[in-house]
Amino acid sequence: MKSIFDMEKNHTLKLAESSELGWEMALSHNFDLILMDINLPGISGRELAEKLRETEQYKNKPIIAVSACVMKSDTESTRGVFDAYISKPFQVAELLSVVEEQLK
Repeated sequence: MKSIFDMEKNHTLKLAESSELGWEMALSHNFDLILMDINLPGISGRELAEKLRETEQYKNKPIIAVSACVMKSDTESTRGVFDAYISKPFQVAELLSVVEEQLK
């Protein structure tokens, strides 16, 4: 993900290595969009997204799931939490297209 955004100059990517760090980073910044893996160390990406949705800061901002969990039950269980779901492996163009669409 880092190499994609290093080449793509329209957006800046900040990385967090755990849910807890992601939570702290999200609250201390005002991100336009969040990309989140579902299987994060600590609390799951779904749980973190739900916590973010409870904040005034992120209740209406796009949060995109990026995950290798591709079973129908995985994607259906995230409805209403994430604005989009990108399955790994993904095409770079697909990822950037979803990001641009969510930022409109």
